[in-house]
Amino acid sequence: MEYNMLEPAPWSLPDEEDRQVAELIRVIGETWASLRSAPHGIPILPAVREAVEKLRQHVRQPYSPEQVRQVLEHGDVSRLHAGLLAKLAAAEGGMELSDALELGGRPRLKLADLGELISWKVYETLVGQEMELLEGLRPEPGLPIAFVGSGPLPLSALLLHLRLGCPVTCVDSDPEACDASRRLIGRLGLEEGIRVVREEGAFFDYAPYSAVFVASLVTGKAGVLGRIRSTRPDAVLAVRTAEGMRRLMYESVDEAALAAGGWVLLGRTHPAERVVINSTLFCRNSACRQV
Repeated sequence: MEYNMLEPAPWSLPDEEDRQVAELIRVIGETWASLRSAPHGIPILPAVREAVEKLRQHVRQPYSPEQVRQVLEHGDVSRLHAGLLAKLAAAEGGMELSDALELGGRPRLKLADLGELISWKVYETLVGQEMELLEGLRPEPGLPIAFVGSGPLPLSALLLHLRLGCPVTCVDSDPEACDASRRLIGRLGLEEGIRVVREEGAFFDYAPYSAVFVASLVTGKAGVLGRIRSTRPDAVLAVRTAEGMRRLMYESVDEAALAAGGWVLLGRTHPAERVVINSTLFCRNSACRQV
């Protein structure tokens, strides 16, 4: 189904909240139009980057529960939401691949160069929150960590390795993403501590890993979680999700389905206002829960 610019509906919200909702719906429409008309592949057009970043800035703002309901239940928004998520995922993957190839192709590359990326501060904050929780949950902090869906620009894996000092294995099924991330890690001289494995997360062997991170953009999460449970049942699971208005950009993990699958919630991070979009659920299989 084709959509033009979205029109806000009249609601009985306070004037300022009304304006904020109307502005966000307008931005959603602009983002959809930009992503729908953009050519596939790389390089990613500057207009696409600008549209995605503008939407990110808007969803990171504070919203009341009523505002969230009004936007997510808006007729056009709800109809195009699944398609928007798919196009945003493709755009994010393309932007990361473009950045990874550019960085990896530089004559000289230093860790400090990563600070040029808009996303670097975001991941520093998100991973910092995750590490605070993780350190209190892992029985053997020195054991390796697996990161599923690490993509072409594995900033989370880099930060986990650098801050915790433990080996990290990046798991991704996309050959281009694996090649780009492997080259980037090698150029940074970190291949001893971070390795990249091309594999479907639902088939990887998690036995050596005390903790497994699952990225927001990983599809088929149920298969990945089932494989973690069967190969390393006592692992700490850290699965990224989205709450509130941030669900416009990332899939929200069904916590009831997690519980039904035997995963006990141990803790969660909350998105830093105006900085981080994702939150992270920390779980362990109920058969291995430590009291």
